[in-house]
Amino acid sequence: MAIKVPKIPVCGAIACCGVALIFQLVAVAGTGWFAHDYTENGLFRSCYFGSCGNLSEGPDWWKACQAFSILGLLTIAGSLVLGILHALLDNTRNLSLGGIASSAASALLLVAELAVFGGMTNEVAEDINYGYGFILSVIACVLSAIAAGLFAFGLRNSNYQAQNYVTHTFHRDIKLILLGDSNVGKTSLVTRYTQDHFTGCTDVVLNFDLSSQDTAGSEMFNSIPTFHCRGAGAAILAFDINSIKSFDDLRTRSQECLRVVVATKCDLVDTSPAISRSTAENLAAGLNRHLDLRSMTTLPYFETSSKTGRGVSEVFEFVFQHCLANRSSDSLHVPDADSFMLSAESQQEKSRASRGKCCS
Repeated sequence: MAIKVPKIPVCGAIACCGVALIFQLVAVAGTGWFAHDYTENGLFRSCYFGSCGNLSEGPDWWKACQAFSILGLLTIAGSLVLGILHALLDNTRNLSLGGIASSAASALLLVAELAVFGGMTNEVAEDINYGYGFILSVIACVLSAIAAGLFAFGLRNSNYQAQNYVTHTFHRDIKLILLGDSNVGKTSLVTRYTQDHFTGCTDVVLNFDLSSQDTAGSEMFNSIPTFHCRGAGAAILAFDINSIKSFDDLRTRSQECLRVVVATKCDLVDTSPAISRSTAENLAAGLNRHLDLRSMTTLPYFETSSKTGRGVSEVFEFVFQHCLANRSSDSLHVPDADSFMLSAESQQEKSRASRGKCCS
């Protein structure tokens, strides 16, 4: 499996942390072993006015060095874990920041250890054996600093590529057509979703950012020309839940794409609707028999009310989920005169010439 470019610096950081961990582990073990076995034999000497004597235990500065060394070891191990998680997971900005902080902290701790050791060793240390452990700490310190730089470089590349990816993705259009008899509430459905607003009568049609076509609902559109539907990702077939005719007319509309059957004006149902849910679901299943319905989270049938907002968002989210999952073309659709656009970003409403009124 190929490694993504932003992961390459992180892999370098992981390698540095792994080697640094080995060196620092040997350093901690080595200095601890020397101190345990040789302290009583004069590893440390205390000199006062020219008179020197052996120390039975390490002085405070030695204990401070060991503390810095152990803390450095732990932070290097933390950096290694964060680096591995970064390489395996996505959305790893926080892991990158954690890796930078942990690697930088380990480098600073080892610098503090070496500073204390270097400031005291010429005065009180007679046996150079334990100094080898601190040489390994120098290497671990350098590797930790390099790892911090690689984490930072990987974070910078990741942010840059993420920005380019987002820009590229959101400039793709999804063509969506809305079909149904006049006065079933197609435009009200779109207005509720795009503006979260409902009015009894609205002007057809509005301008937004996702290509979609809302037909006027006249019989002349029942046999809508093929080129209007070419490249459509989905078709929303709207009917008035209280109108059997508007439901029956959906059977005459044949587009070879996802067809989402949408019942409108559900807020106007007092007792039982003219079209039952099971009847509408059977139609939705029949219209989409060319698709694998088992892969969908639900049948492509929704009951909505543009007045209350019930079910409206679910319709479009279902369409977007299906279209984005099955999109295989990078071609862009140029909207024609009867198109409107749905956008994630709010835009100024642009009025267009109205061919009539469409009430909810």
